[in-house]
Amino acid sequence: MNSELTNICDDFIAAQEKTKGIFGLDYSTVYIICAYIMASRKAEINEDELKANRKLLRSQNGAFSSMRGVMEGPVTCLMTVSGNPQEFLDNTQENYAILKKYFHSSEFAVSAAALITEYGDSGRSAEIAERAKIIYDRMKKKHFFLTSSEDIVYCVLLAMSERSDDELIDEMENIFKQFKGFSDGDTVQTISHILTLAEGEVTEKCSSFNALAQELKDSGKKYGKNRELTVLAALSALGNDIQTTVKDISEADDYLAEQKGYRGILGFSKKERLMHAAMLVAAAYAPQSNTKTAKISDRLAAIAAKELILYRCIQDATACAAAVAATC
Repeated sequence: MNSELTNICDDFIAAQEKTKGIFGLDYSTVYIICAYIMASRKAEINEDELKANRKLLRSQNGAFSSMRGVMEGPVTCLMTVSGNPQEFLDNTQENYAILKKYFHSSEFAVSAAALITEYGDSGRSAEIAERAKIIYDRMKKKHFFLTSSEDIVYCVLLAMSERSDDELIDEMENIFKQFKGFSDGDTVQTISHILTLAEGEVTEKCSSFNALAQELKDSGKKYGKNRELTVLAALSALGNDIQTTVKDISEADDYLAEQKGYRGILGFSKKERLMHAAMLVAAAYAPQSNTKTAKISDRLAAIAAKELILYRCIQDATACAAAVAATC
């Protein structure tokens, strides 16, 4: 395994240990997204700084705010790596307030607000939010039962595109039809978002994704057949050699298998571990610069990985809340 990927794996494992103690108490898996943020940005973890930034976030947001709960840890980590926690928080809260004029309050809307802040587009947040809602409504019209709050982040990314709404919608629908039945409808819709955002011709992008999924299967690795596929879609869109990508995923998976948290029956499952390996390969491949709209596909794999973890965290939180309610 190359040194870049080894370092990211090591940073991810170390970050898990530290962030789990801070953010893993209320929601069992939220520390994974926190660890991923810190490791993918190659950030040194200062626990006192993280706690101070969490306190800052809490001082400006009530306990029932969507800025808290599942998103408290990820936003705190993004504040920390930004270099200016107060400014990042202020901009994200302002972007979130604007998004709430067009979308319901949700963790995904908070994630989208933070994404706008990350890309330095807070000055365009009203324009982006308005266009994102138009794209969202058009998607909803075509796929009423599939389109929901989890699509907000990708709608915001699409709204940053210089391409027309018609061109974006037509390409997404084309890709959706090509992969219909490949996985569940929600996953296929997200794949269509990701491949539309990526640069290149539609047939070529779809072929690359198919080839990567097949190559990984042929390697003997049993990758998940649902949401995990979104990370593979983004990885395929980065244009790296497919065999090299599969080799890196396999080596990262084997490396994680020997680490704390992945060994034994109490660790992550093999499919979860392989998903984490793919995420870390995405982090290794994606540039770490503050790219903006014109180069947004450069970090698409990192965005897809973060949103996948967020989706899993929200699932866990929902299941936990339901279990608690059942005992009352």
